[in-house]
Amino acid sequence: METLGRIQKQNLSDQVYTLLKEMIANYRFIPGSYLNLEKLTRDLGVSRTPVWDAIRKLEQEGFVR
Repeated sequence: METLGRIQKQNLSDQVYTLLKEMIANYRFIPGSYLNLEKLTRDLGVSRTPVWDAIRKLEQEGFVR
């Protein structure tokens, strides 16, 4: 059952990543502004972990710093 939890968590992280990337592409954030983790978790209706995972991936790809 532990593996299933990881798959679901990864899938959620991927979904959050896709949403955030689309939001960045659509200029939903002002360039140079800070991303508010608490607001993102509330707005997206998810916990912190998938948001952190997505932000780390976006950082690795150069979309955020």
